[in-house]
Amino acid sequence: MKNAMIRARVSEELKAQAEAIMEAVGINPTQAITMFYKQLVLHRGLPFDVRVPNHVTLAAMESDDLTTYSSPEAMFDDLDG
Repeated sequence: MKNAMIRARVSEELKAQAEAIMEAVGINPTQAITMFYKQLVLHRGLPFDVRVPNHVTLAAMESDDLTTYSSPEAMFDDLDG
């Protein structure tokens, strides 16, 4: 029987982005949360790595010197030289 309720507050932007992905894969927020909870139980912890970024990663995240691409193909073309 499903009778427990979960409430959480997130930004409107995050909610919209997440719900667009859920819609694209054909699930609703309740189904997504249920899957997340089932994975928590199955893994006996978070179903993904949670790590503190090292100094190199932090520097990259804070850098204003980033290259952006219009598509994955453009990025791969650049990487291929």
